[in-house]
Amino acid sequence: MVKARPDTANDAARRPSRVPAQSRGRLKREEILRAALLCFARTGFRGTDLATVAKAAGTSAPHLLYYFGSKEDLVWELVETANAELRDQAAEFYSMEATEGLPMVADLGRLIEEQPIPAQLNAVLLAENLTGGPLHDHFQDRLRRLRAQYALMIQRGQDAGRIRPDVDAKAEAADAIAFLEGLVYHHLIDPERVSIEAGLRRYVRRLLADIRI
Repeated sequence: MVKARPDTANDAARRPSRVPAQSRGRLKREEILRAALLCFARTGFRGTDLATVAKAAGTSAPHLLYYFGSKEDLVWELVETANAELRDQAAEFYSMEATEGLPMVADLGRLIEEQPIPAQLNAVLLAENLTGGPLHDHFQDRLRRLRAQYALMIQRGQDAGRIRPDVDAKAEAADAIAFLEGLVYHHLIDPERVSIEAGLRRYVRRLLADIRI
């Protein structure tokens, strides 16, 4: 007797997923964060509602809240994770002295040009929190930290005898960060005419010519 062919479609539906629940949860969180990045970078915190993010992520607002708790929790995790690759690459030259580390800054410019959405997110959220707001202190601390890291690179160059001892490391760092941030914003507005990478290479070349012994 020929046995009846099993109903493979129903069997597949009844069969438990081979992906562990923990992994499925992690994948869903990542999917929501990718969708949130695009939404918040386009319309900011105030202009983006959870229903929009949930729809972009292929889920529901209650399901989104299961993973993140609130809109504020979502945006906080987003600002911490969106620039992770940039921070990892920057950490390499932050540990160097200026004559070695500063020429590598242009590589960050290329990375931002290749992946502009995290920079766009920063620009939009910074504008929303410029004079106050839940992320004001985050961006203030971020800029202070960047200035301190650049100043430390210059001080290491001075200690190594490669940078003039009369150079004001903190002032040069403040100028460098202001130039970098402004260049990023100009590129975001007019990417065809403003190159972050090229602009940073020119700036670093002039800076090192001025402060190097």
